[in-house]
Amino acid sequence: MLEQYGDILTVNEVQEILKINRKTVYRLIKSKKFFGKKIGKVYRIPKQSICEYILGEEQ
Repeated sequence: MLEQYGDILTVNEVQEILKINRKTVYRLIKSKKFFGKKIGKVYRIPKQSICEYILGEEQ
């Protein structure tokens, strides 16, 4: 699943994968629906976390 993406995703890549807007990505990170780590001024999201979210597996 999602082979064309690297192991660490950007907010823009998550938007593209889930077909949602930027604010929704940040809201999902804040509500801990999937893991996102702020590094400097930007968030990085592990691809595994997005796959688990898509498949409905809770952390």
